[in-house]
Amino acid sequence: MKKRCNWAKSDILIKYHDNRWGVPIYDDLKLFNLLCLESFQAGLSWEIILNKEVALNDAFDNFNPDIVSKYNDNKITELMNNPLIIRNKLKIKSMINNSKMFLKHFNSNNTFNDFIWRHSNYQVIDNHYNEKDLLPVTLEIGNTISKKLKELGFKFVGEKIVYSFLEAMGLYNNHIKECFKYEEIKRIKR
Repeated sequence: MKKRCNWAKSDILIKYHDNRWGVPIYDDLKLFNLLCLESFQAGLSWEIILNKEVALNDAFDNFNPDIVSKYNDNKITELMNNPLIIRNKLKIKSMINNSKMFLKHFNSNNTFNDFIWRHSNYQVIDNHYNEKDLLPVTLEIGNTISKKLKELGFKFVGEKIVYSFLEAMGLYNNHIKECFKYEEIKRIKR
């Protein structure tokens, strides 16, 4: 039996852990999509987000900032009436706002990918946590990126949300050393 990180307990969490969590992402739109999902997760469990991920992506046009930035009051009402998604008006409005901020600040000359990855010198940071270690909920790079995103006008990008995003998108290799994914991620070079 494969050894996994302790949090990967249910079928959906195991699948996410084994196939996606901590695998480096370098695509702007995929990074933005993940940041949006992480923002929706605030105050909820990641398992809830995974269970609603397909519905969230469908309802929000895969968090394509070109589309979401143009959402109006009618679209907000439609989203608030969608029982398949997380119907939090502040979070919904923040997705629209963040899409506008994404388009305003990131483009082919200044990519979101570069904005994120330059904080680690474009390298995965291998942490060396053991099964019994108490894992952090923030670290310096996450705090810095959170602060910069807020300065750029983004919402729902607090330090814990951004740190969780950085773990999920692979900037940090936070698989415990006993986990079979730790060495796999460690071998990935950009």
